[in-house]
Amino acid sequence: MVNSASEGSTVLVVGSGITGLMTAYYARQAGYLVRLVSKSPDPRQAKADIQFEASTWDGYVNRYITLTEGHPYLDLPGYITTMYPDIDSDFRQDISQGGMLVHPLSQWGKLTQQFLHERDIANRDQQATLALFHEYLDENRASLEYWYKLLIEIVRLHPQIINKLSLHTHGIDRFYDEEVLFAGANAAQSSENIVKQSYSPEQLLQNSDFRVYESGISKHKFISGGGLTIYGLAFDIQALCQEWLLGELESQGVELLFGDGYNVVSIERDTQGYILGLKTQNGELHLAKHIFLHPGAYMDPQVLAGTPAYGKLAGVKGLWMRIKNAQNLFDHAPRPNKIHGGKYDIQVGNRTFKGQVCDLNIMPKHNSDGSWELVIGSGYLFVGTYPFEGDSSMGSPLASPVAEADRQTQIQFMEELAIRAFAQVVSRIYDLDIDVDSVMAGTHHYIDLPSKGCIRSWTPNDRELSVLLPTALGGVTIIDGGGNTGSTTKAPFISKTAIKFTQILDQAEVKPVRLDAEELQTTYHQVRASLRRTKDNLPASQWQRLENELNEAIAAAQLHG
Repeated sequence: MVNSASEGSTVLVVGSGITGLMTAYYARQAGYLVRLVSKSPDPRQAKADIQFEASTWDGYVNRYITLTEGHPYLDLPGYITTMYPDIDSDFRQDISQGGMLVHPLSQWGKLTQQFLHERDIANRDQQATLALFHEYLDENRASLEYWYKLLIEIVRLHPQIINKLSLHTHGIDRFYDEEVLFAGANAAQSSENIVKQSYSPEQLLQNSDFRVYESGISKHKFISGGGLTIYGLAFDIQALCQEWLLGELESQGVELLFGDGYNVVSIERDTQGYILGLKTQNGELHLAKHIFLHPGAYMDPQVLAGTPAYGKLAGVKGLWMRIKNAQNLFDHAPRPNKIHGGKYDIQVGNRTFKGQVCDLNIMPKHNSDGSWELVIGSGYLFVGTYPFEGDSSMGSPLASPVAEADRQTQIQFMEELAIRAFAQVVSRIYDLDIDVDSVMAGTHHYIDLPSKGCIRSWTPNDRELSVLLPTALGGVTIIDGGGNTGSTTKAPFISKTAIKFTQILDQAEVKPVRLDAEELQTTYHQVRASLRRTKDNLPASQWQRLENELNEAIAAAQLHG
């Protein structure tokens, strides 16, 4: 069955994560007729414990928008290795050794083994890694500016939404447990015009903004490096999408098609090899001039077979912890923070393991009843290519019951180690006595694990996919993905780049009916480069102006709300 919303100007978007939704939003604003298909259920109607197979919806709610969100996790002496010790070994060692692998290298399937091999050799070209890092900063910078402006517009037009977002607009605190980490971060972030204030440990203790951490710093000598407050945002991503973005898309005429039947099962081509459209599980063939695939980590790799994207996406699972009714423990809700440190030993019974790198996001989430909670995201569990042989619920079971039982036991133990690694950091920074066993059993009286975790997409070289293929209707198919932990930050940039690119293709007065892949790549990367923003474009005064403007919009919304 052929299903085409229009003859020539249709945009087809695959995926209902934040990048897919933003692409549909900007495509519609540009005047395209847009259809979005997603194998996930409609988030506005889904049951509480449903599996979405989308990291925007399967994880918990807090997302950060910062300059260095989702940075490359490759070895870059002088910056990345200073900020994240031993990062070069994280994709070679399993979690019990302080790495990210749920299974040892030898236990992965062929496609995942190939992914890990490619990742292992990616560091050999340090110039390419350095270039990637600079591009990533300039793209994140552009996206951070987009997010400020978009939120200003949303709050002004929809003031009623402000109480739903847990929107934090006075900066993000970053704490460093080691002096060398703090010194490196302070120098690097300050050079990018993004630091509002820096603090020594002594200054943190003297500042009332940080009294939540006073006991932890004093008793446990944690945050011995210092702290920064940087420009940035944090909010409830699910509330933003449910309370504004999904409804906005529908009101603008975007066709939203959710559910198992809209799982993409194949890329269909004509006799010359050009892409006609995508076939979904319900048998429909969706034709479009321009097609944007935002599969995240959750697409069957075989769908991408025959394209340069095949085997280039794998998943890293993140875990979540929540301190409920935090108002009973702390006298005020702090700013959202990020905690950075080394790899600390974990004690399990009489055994000692090396913990994962200390890298946590902690955001206060305010509830309608006046209570608030601390939402903590951390944990890095590499689970392989879809359907994730390193995940207990999604990976295909092994044929032998004994072998499958061993696999489940191993995965559960690795998850436990990851949770213990960041739980002990939470315990130290807030001076809490956390019984991890009761947290994992679901019996702790104020801490729980609020989600099954979200699986973020990664590429072998930490460069996001931008596979471009010509379509039969003279447009382009773009396969995107691999934003690791920064896909929310980058979503506006990726989306705006894609739509500006398709507009250029459509407006060209003289062009062949179909551009070849090389021509598409050249034009796309020219567009992408043109949208980057350097630190010279955005001084600290500009970030402060945007922050002030957003806070003024919030104050007006609250006044009239």
